[in-house]
Amino acid sequence: MNKKIAYIGAAPAYYFIPFLQELTKEEGVELDVYWGSQETTNIFESKQYGVRVDETEGLLDGYKYKFLKNVYGKESFQNGFFGLNSFDFYRDFKNKKYDFIIVHGWQYLNNINAIVAAKLSGTKVLLRAETPLNQELRKSRGKLFLRKIILKGLFKLVSGFLYISTENKKFYKYYGIQEYKLFLTPYSVNNNKFQDYALKNKGNKSLVRKSIGVEEDDVVIIFVGKLFHKKRPLTLLRAFNKIKQGNKKLLFIGSGEDEEKLKQYVTDNNMNNVIFSGYQTQNELPKFLNIADIFVLPSGDGETWGLVNNEAMNFQLPIVVSDIVGSHFDVATKNNGFVFKLDDINELTRYLEKLVGD
Repeated sequence: MNKKIAYIGAAPAYYFIPFLQELTKEEGVELDVYWGSQETTNIFESKQYGVRVDETEGLLDGYKYKFLKNVYGKESFQNGFFGLNSFDFYRDFKNKKYDFIIVHGWQYLNNINAIVAAKLSGTKVLLRAETPLNQELRKSRGKLFLRKIILKGLFKLVSGFLYISTENKKFYKYYGIQEYKLFLTPYSVNNNKFQDYALKNKGNKSLVRKSIGVEEDDVVIIFVGKLFHKKRPLTLLRAFNKIKQGNKKLLFIGSGEDEEKLKQYVTDNNMNNVIFSGYQTQNELPKFLNIADIFVLPSGDGETWGLVNNEAMNFQLPIVVSDIVGSHFDVATKNNGFVFKLDDINELTRYLEKLVGD
């Protein structure tokens, strides 16, 4: 007997699509996807990155979907909790009689409506959220007190919890969720896509390196992400500046409000081995990961997983991440990378020197 499943998401995004496509292929699964907004299916202005984003290719391929309509205001995943406020779930869930709904987080009114509508229609709720315990415990006592009240009430409506990482599992246990309700569903990327690219472009590395000013014997350290405080690009830049070995380049892929500050630091310190390549689409990103030697994600609070870790590992790069990055326990093992204390420039420098010198 087929299981009917509804998936509730904010807007189509490249890192959710492979999961939905694979779930659709599963024998015995009937999947309907509900998107709160269709703004990502066209070129749009990203408030986070401060650039026009064109990542529309393949976002709606290989699965059934429906775009929801807001009750009030134009729907937008960039406008906070009330930016997505559809009530369609109450009618749809009653009529379609799903076995499960999968809800990604609780950051929009849509998500809360979906959970309530599911309970009213007798549908089981599976919640997939991202919060790592190590970041949760950095909140103030007052905020933690309020969150305990709100989240414990919300969690009573949920049948199962799909945790993405070790720290995320600890988060649920901190709020009293029992082991039998917890199921591992880690973040993933289309591994075949990235590994195929790496295999097909083995011979192109020298050409691409030369095109951006990287020599054949340079060790390339790469950073991918928005250039703002959460991602800590300045921490990496300062650590890089302390590395004693020569023949190294630091490659920043991304844009953001701290870009000028980073460039000023480079100028002030007479650094001629830092390259800013700006924002790159998902189609362009593999080209840069393929020529790199070391990947660094020095982020602080808000980096609940870091999917770019997965992408970098598909190119066999050692990864260096801070101890606040949500996936640090799961992806940076002694076999493939290092974990450093957040903002500890000296520790980060030591690990980079070890890798550059190896």
